Amino acid sequence: MKSKYYVIVRFEIESKDFEILYSLIKSFFKKEVSITPGFLSSRILSNEDKSKIVNYAIWESKEAFEKFAEETVSQPEISKKIALFNPSRETFFEVDYFNNPY
Repeated sequence: MKSKYYVIVRFEIESKDFEILYSLIKSFFKKEVSITPGFLSSRILSNEDKSKIVNYAIWESKEAFEKFAEETVSQPEISKKIALFNPSRETFFEVDYFNNPY
């Protein structure tokens, strides 16, 4: 069984830019990512003062994400706008999962 593949993209921004970046990320996932084979889900997280945004996406596999990254991520104009916010990306494989039994 393949492990799920997690892609975490972090942005450190000026609080005044929060709404702009949030809208770009949301639109990108709605228009580009959600229709991609192998994409499972995404969450957009922020700290309280809205100076950090984290996008937490789950993919079926590393291969599915890499195919998307090679073929799609740099193509749309919206990707170029998001890139202006200097994202940093980390990737992880699922090792284990603990569910709250209560």
